[in-house]
Amino acid sequence: MSLGLAEGLDRMGWRRDARGSFTLIADSRLDDPARCTSLAKIHLAADGIGLKVVYVLRTRSKVPADVRALSEVSGFTLEVME
Repeated sequence: MSLGLAEGLDRMGWRRDARGSFTLIADSRLDDPARCTSLAKIHLAADGIGLKVVYVLRTRSKVPADVRALSEVSGFTLEVME
């Protein structure tokens, strides 16, 4: 998941008309929570790009703590889908 997040956030710079947000849709824990959080913080501070986190409750009964923590630094409210 951290690789996909890095690819998505790092490619936002070439779109001058980008809305300034990136949506991460997940249904499991993060593979590297520290890297994901760092990426979100860096892009929010440097580019103003917020990360919207959407969690799908398919494989777990609640949102993992690392996903919830990522959404808290993202600039958006965590969205949970059942």
